[in-house]
Amino acid sequence: MRNPGPSSKSPRHCAGACTAFLIVLGPLGGCVNDDHKGMEISQPLPVRSDIHPDQLALMASAPADGNADGFPDQYIVEAYLTMNDPKFIEPVAVEGSFTFTVTDETETTIEHWVVPEQTARLGVRTIRGLTTYRFLLDARRPSPEAVPPKALTMHASFEPADGGAPVHTALTLPFSGR
Repeated sequence: MRNPGPSSKSPRHCAGACTAFLIVLGPLGGCVNDDHKGMEISQPLPVRSDIHPDQLALMASAPADGNADGFPDQYIVEAYLTMNDPKFIEPVAVEGSFTFTVTDETETTIEHWVVPEQTARLGVRTIRGLTTYRFLLDARRPSPEAVPPKALTMHASFEPADGGAPVHTALTLPFSGR
């Protein structure tokens, strides 16, 4: 798209249009409902070490171009730990570490990350009202002669800090365009 160059409108014309815009919208901004309490934003559950998750659910995007160099180099990953226990109906935050591996259609490892316990703790968030771990995983640039994979799968594992049984899952990633 071409740059249209400097505006042909004078500053005075723009100021007049902005004033007219504010006069029209001014009365709309004056209503306040004093009885309305702000929406409560839930805080993540505390990270615990006395429970053990039974399941790991994963949401991940196709890699995006995080540094605007034309190469898809970042995955946004959300991991949810759940338990088969009626006392814990929502995802939980547990002390431990994560491992993420991206493989191609032949199960060849394309990417591999380990998120240690301290870093995992920093990733705890409340998203859509649920406690989750959210990570931004940086991808390496493939060699120019590499054949782009047809399909990618992200494998994830969570290992509790106290040595409890690890939980695993896998997710087919959306087409990455790599």
